[in-house]
Amino acid sequence: MKRVKCISIREFMPKQIEVGKIYYMDEKTKWIDEDGDEYAIFYSDQDGMNKIGNLLLSHFYMMEDGNCMV
Repeated sequence: MKRVKCISIREFMPKQIEVGKIYYMDEKTKWIDEDGDEYAIFYSDQDGMNKIGNLLLSHFYMMEDGNCMV
């Protein structure tokens, strides 16, 4: 799991994720759609017990290496 920080909300589900909160991305689930947008499955816990869903990577900033995903 990759530790990430939320930097933007989802317009259609604004309460699903919170700006500034830490989430965890399952890097093995990353995929790109036909428009070139990247997605992955995100969790609210490091153990992967509380799945949030399949979200755009552009909503998050990678914490460990400092590379922005947007």
